[in-house]
Amino acid sequence: MKDHRACPVMFLLLTRHYKQRYALMDGRCLDDPALSVACWPVRLDEGAVWVQLG
Repeated sequence: MKDHRACPVMFLLLTRHYKQRYALMDGRCLDDPALSVACWPVRLDEGAVWVQLG
């Protein structure tokens, strides 16, 4: 596993089974550059989370 502490602020998705970490800002896998997950723009509006798909 690579050290992710080089990034000052990072929100991560951790997979329990595969032990991989994904950066939520851009979907890249911090442990395997060949992997990524899809991400979409989001916004908060009066307590509701809106996700822009497509």
